[in-house]
Amino acid sequence: MMNVYEKDNSVILDGIKDFDPKHIFECGQCFRWNNQADGSYTGVFKGNVMNVQKVGDTVTFKGICNGDIKEIVEEYFDLNRNYEEIKEQLKKEEENIEKVINISDDSKEEIKEANISIGNILTDLVKIIYD
Repeated sequence: MMNVYEKDNSVILDGIKDFDPKHIFECGQCFRWNNQADGSYTGVFKGNVMNVQKVGDTVTFKGICNGDIKEIVEEYFDLNRNYEEIKEQLKKEEENIEKVINISDDSKEEIKEANISIGNILTDLVKIIYD
């Protein structure tokens, strides 16, 4: 379980599994984040300057913030969303998609059911991501 606390003008996340700075800052969805020599990342967003570093299962956020650093970090990095649960649900959906892809081309009924399954999977994915 993740523990979030403030210490010395920093926010610290202990026990976090689903936070990989390299994936977050180098995926093409985040901009103005620079990899530092120590493996941390420094970036500017919404009037804040932040350095993020992960060591083991601990992530430390340090910076100059325009407001409460803990609130800013939780909102910007969407820390209140359970990404581990989403990943588990996506793995299950991936197994269903693989089954749908491997059905026989000869069976129209199977194809019809597969289309229904794909529709249900897509609906479930939207619910997982946006709920």
